[in-house]
Amino acid sequence: MILFAASSTGGHLYPAIALAQEMGEPCHFLVSKDQMAPRLFKQYNFPVTLVGISSKRPWQWVYVWLKTIQLIRRLKIRMVIATGGIVTIPVVFAAKLLGIPVVLHEQNVIPGRANRLLQHRANAVITSFPEAAVHFGRSVHCLGVPLRQVFLDDALSAMFAPDPSDQRPLLLVFGGSQGAWAINKWVADHYDRFQSDSFRLVHVTGESYFKSTYGDQSHVVLTNASDVPSVWVFPYFERMDILIEKADLVVCRAGASSLFECAETDTRGVYIPYPYAKDNHQYWNAKAAVTYGLGTLMSQDGLDFEKVMAILADGHQADVSKGFPRGARSAIAMFIRDAYGVVNRLDDSLD
Repeated sequence: MILFAASSTGGHLYPAIALAQEMGEPCHFLVSKDQMAPRLFKQYNFPVTLVGISSKRPWQWVYVWLKTIQLIRRLKIRMVIATGGIVTIPVVFAAKLLGIPVVLHEQNVIPGRANRLLQHRANAVITSFPEAAVHFGRSVHCLGVPLRQVFLDDALSAMFAPDPSDQRPLLLVFGGSQGAWAINKWVADHYDRFQSDSFRLVHVTGESYFKSTYGDQSHVVLTNASDVPSVWVFPYFERMDILIEKADLVVCRAGASSLFECAETDTRGVYIPYPYAKDNHQYWNAKAAVTYGLGTLMSQDGLDFEKVMAILADGHQADVSKGFPRGARSAIAMFIRDAYGVVNRLDDSLD
């Protein structure tokens, strides 16, 4: 059995879920407590242990360390895969104490603090961007961000699919798993201009923003002057892979998963880094994405309707360079399967 450890943010959880789907091995998750986590793991049908942990409460670290030792022994864990967040620190220390191989996965160009701290405790470190290698003091394997292959069924995804007979360009705007208030406000302030005969807009707001704005409605559809639907507003959309594939342009944050989802289908993006992220990591993600031909970097304060429309109007796909890693899910799974049988190979990678 594999133990996955991650914080409860979408950027850490979804790559772990994608790997768990691919591995074909029984998996258990140890995740920091969050409102989203219990529902998510119930829906994906993976067993999970939820733990509270804070950098200001050292006794919680001891509890997580002891809990991990208990889980490893009870579940006969053969490998730990950590995808980021402080909860992974006591988990990795416990695993190493018991001689369990550890693989770290780093999603961003600028590695998270937990992965930087744990790098020399791990048997292998997998990065998503080639540029991340210089931030580690050891050898790494650049394989990309694993993307989910199995998605949940939800009513909105089943109800809405872009009409193939509608040839208007489709603009998709979203802010990540939690939404993005600044991007949401920018889009909402321009709804009247988006209600056009010339293009379509799908806006995925995040549940918190949607509920505060639209209450208990399931979704909102706005029509243009010709009474043709032009703007669709959703609180959440499970099948983002469908929307991104159909979109002519995506406006979104610069989280690693969003960038790799766009790259998977050669969909251009306008990437708006979250300006208050730790180590400004979204800026460096977006900057790397631009160098690989994935789209355009635009600051939150510089988000401009006319510029976005000009990019949408030129009609080009992303021209993703060969240096950008794709197909990460199967590549990482193959690497880890090999590690089960050849643990010494991973041990050799320790510096």
